[in-house]
Amino acid sequence: MSQQTIYGIWDWQDDERNNDFFYGAFTKERKLANAKNLPEDYRKIKLLEQKIEQGYSSEGYGVVTDNPITWFPDKIADEDDYSHVGWYFDLPTQHERIIDNPMIREGKVIVISLIPATSRCGIKSHSSMYILDACNGGRLSEPVITVDDKLLEIEPLNPNNPKLPPSVIIFETVIKPPAFIHNNDKDKMIFGDLGSDTNMPDIEINSEQGRYYWKY
Repeated sequence: MSQQTIYGIWDWQDDERNNDFFYGAFTKERKLANAKNLPEDYRKIKLLEQKIEQGYSSEGYGVVTDNPITWFPDKIADEDDYSHVGWYFDLPTQHERIIDNPMIREGKVIVISLIPATSRCGIKSHSSMYILDACNGGRLSEPVITVDDKLLEIEPLNPNNPKLPPSVIIFETVIKPPAFIHNNDKDKMIFGDLGSDTNMPDIEINSEQGRYYWKY
């Protein structure tokens, strides 16, 4: 298998659906194999696709689509449309692999991949980081990456289109999952020693975490 995929799946609870309510395999045609056997109101379901947004180019960064997700069949306006039971994002680079557990933080899923070297003389092994909306797998609505004290947005190739926040960082080296330091309602990613030649942007996620108390 030359391509891996990030998935976000709605896993039904027993009190919502009986044990016979399952989706089946996700086929090569990007369909749910058991959809035709589900209750009639739920046969038109699929996983929402997100992918790299075309029309935006920046060295070391990528923009992801933000296709809207519809979780419930009764919210569909057009009978030809589908509702969604999750989303997927195909990793864009051949042989790219996820070798560390994804992280969920403040409604965002953070995934670090490994792109292995293909030859001794070619590009060396390195990582990409994906910061996606956990609910639909798309890009974030607000930028979280800071370069030279400025929040980063990517310029479009078409000047009539808006600038968009990147959701992909392409590193020149292999990285491991970060630690987080919470300060002033933000969680800042802290990485280990990556070498003096690695330029690491500041990545901060808005956070309401803190110490909570319950009184009984």
